[in-house]
Amino acid sequence: MVAVHPKAKKRIKFNTCTPVIISSYKFDNSIFTQGLEIDKQSQEEVFLSSGLYKKSFIGKYNFKERRLLKKNLDKNVFAEGLTVVNDKIWLLTWQENKVLVLSKKKLKLIRTLKYSDVGWGIANDKKKFYVSNGTSNISIRNINDFHEERKLKVLDNSKKPVEKLNELEYANGYIYANKWHSKNIYKININTGYVTKKFDCSKIIAKEKKKNKESVINGIAHLSGNEFLITGKNWAHLYKVILK
Repeated sequence: MVAVHPKAKKRIKFNTCTPVIISSYKFDNSIFTQGLEIDKQSQEEVFLSSGLYKKSFIGKYNFKERRLLKKNLDKNVFAEGLTVVNDKIWLLTWQENKVLVLSKKKLKLIRTLKYSDVGWGIANDKKKFYVSNGTSNISIRNINDFHEERKLKVLDNSKKPVEKLNELEYANGYIYANKWHSKNIYKININTGYVTKKFDCSKIIAKEKKKNKESVINGIAHLSGNEFLITGKNWAHLYKVILK
């Protein structure tokens, strides 16, 4: 069952804003970024996942020292989004119907859980997982065993579903989402499913030289307050921005 909160029956207005760039950091443009999350302990490193069959890996990138530690995945795995819970990384796969649980310290596989869906993006609020599959639905899952508890339909202010939701990040009580092949980042109310704000990233996208048609914006990592790191697939930079 897909939940649409009762308050979602009313039309809700939202603003379209532009991210404020604070700074930028060199990034490795060979990374086909699927997931991005800050290491809360160091604040100078991000955990990341890079996709494509035969090329997928999980890694940790120090953006101050420009140092990448990575671990290649099985050639038959297409890595998707990731999120960190305590000392473990939960990594989605695209069409393999499984989530990989790895140690945060050594990126070592601990266990594999099966589930019946494709994987795109994932985030957590320490109580639940929020998982996208390329539709307008966010699957809300148990933080321990990953079973689905309910679905949340994401709607814009005209009640139109926001399709192709991709990378997700939880921050300040909201979900921030990339939409595949969109210039926007969407701020989503996790209770109603409504988009409360949209961030037009056109100016940031214009700074990057597209490697191919899939070099789209994808990757959101919350730092603190309204500060985030954002990047894209095969991008040469990470951007520290304010999303407010």
